[in-house]
Amino acid sequence: MQAHTSLKHLLLPFLICILLSSITEAQVYEQTYQNLANKYNYTFWNSNFKTSSVSAREFTVQASDYNLKVNYSNLTISNFEVNLDTLSAEEALGRSDADLFPVPNTGDIQYRILQNNAVLHEKAASPTNQGIKITQIAEFGTWFTKRVIDSLNFTNSPSLYGSYSGIEFTSWHNRIKMTLYIRPRVTILNGQLELEIDMPNLYSTIHSAGQIYGFSDLLDRGFAVKGGLTSDSTLVSAGVITTRSTMQDLVAGSLYEVSLIFYPVKEALSTNFVTAFDDGNNFNITPYQTLPNSNVNATVSFSQDEGLYYIDVPRYTMGQYNCSTADLLQNIQLDIENTSNSDQRIRMCFRQVPSINVTGFSSMLRNRSGDPLGIPIQISKNWHAGFPMLHSG
Repeated sequence: MQAHTSLKHLLLPFLICILLSSITEAQVYEQTYQNLANKYNYTFWNSNFKTSSVSAREFTVQASDYNLKVNYSNLTISNFEVNLDTLSAEEALGRSDADLFPVPNTGDIQYRILQNNAVLHEKAASPTNQGIKITQIAEFGTWFTKRVIDSLNFTNSPSLYGSYSGIEFTSWHNRIKMTLYIRPRVTILNGQLELEIDMPNLYSTIHSAGQIYGFSDLLDRGFAVKGGLTSDSTLVSAGVITTRSTMQDLVAGSLYEVSLIFYPVKEALSTNFVTAFDDGNNFNITPYQTLPNSNVNATVSFSQDEGLYYIDVPRYTMGQYNCSTADLLQNIQLDIENTSNSDQRIRMCFRQVPSINVTGFSSMLRNRSGDPLGIPIQISKNWHAGFPMLHSG
């Protein structure tokens, strides 16, 4: 396939089959398009046409595989459920809050900073700003959203960089990652981060395999959960899953994180919760830049926590304020090999580092013949660096 791109972020998950000897390239693209045609991932504050008579201090992640509603004021979970609907993306957009959440299925979010295995700072009674709703939307679009609730309040008033410290909700239509970020202003010796999610009582049956867990309802549906790469231990007790980072000195000015990754499982969770995760680094990706020259090339890396391949493409001075290069075309050809013995989903993000103003750019995915694939591309204009924040610039 070919991709024309000059953006910091293009986010495009799609399915590729391993049995390429028995399936044509056109069939791969058609199956990819059909597989994603009615996948959606919306996020919104609850003060709009969907949420009549609902508190404005809540936000929702409405995805084709799950739904999550978070109370901003208390930083608690109002609802967190597997989505069993088979609606189109358009039909789902029109669903009201009452349709999405006919009954509450509540849970809780707790966060802590530990020192020598003891709590040094933890979630305050009023964890968030009671005036303006402080949040960062770092990514927003068809496939991928990333919302950060920053400037969180702790007990005992730790010295932190507020705009770099908070809870991030990173969502795709079939996975969500909750991450606690901390950037201390003073060094905390022998420190750890701890993130804890009290799951709704609906998912009362617990399954485990090492430090991978499944939370299922009475019909064996629910969520597979594990800690991220920085998790040193992840444990479950009485429906509460807690993950801790490795003990280390939390050095002033450095950024630290710990996360929990959730995958919705719509059937047979008890047998599928270990294999639900699609972050196995099962692909070989080889990029070839053919335009504007072949002297430089893109590089590929994999983020297991994000389940995402990053394609870092060479940067050129194009776009707004660069009229002399308005006709410049960048063409990157990708060879993608599925190294497993089964169909796999792949998520890819094309980006330029350092970031660039993308105004005036147009990008598309094309096949070998140069025809557009019709697979939507999410464009994230995330280059602003005027205020220091977790994802600025």
